[in-house]
Amino acid sequence: MTADMLLSKLDGVKQVGHGRWRARCPAHDAKNPTVLSIGETTDGTTLVKCFAGCNVSEVVAAVGLELADLFPRLEWQSTGTSRATSTAPAGRLAGADDGQAGSGSCTRPRRVRGASLSC
Repeated sequence: MTADMLLSKLDGVKQVGHGRWRARCPAHDAKNPTVLSIGETTDGTTLVKCFAGCNVSEVVAAVGLELADLFPRLEWQSTGTSRATSTAPAGRLAGADDGQAGSGSCTRPRRVRGASLSC
């Protein structure tokens, strides 16, 4: 889904920038037309924020949508197949470099985003 689908179901929509809008929140009795912020990322994900405190689930349910509707539909979701395949041996991560290329064993722990990993 694109943001256009959500925007078409909202009242008081006003564009405030490229890929950004404000509207009345359908999940509560909003008199302020700028209480709901809607944005669309470059990958097609729709962002929703109610500044009155409504939960995103409440907002999308109020217009007959689901949370999944805020995200782009990937090819594998519509065709049931994936183009991405891994050539890594079973039990190994593709692209993992353990310092023992081809040996199948790891001799030193790795750090990934602050976490220490061991083979």
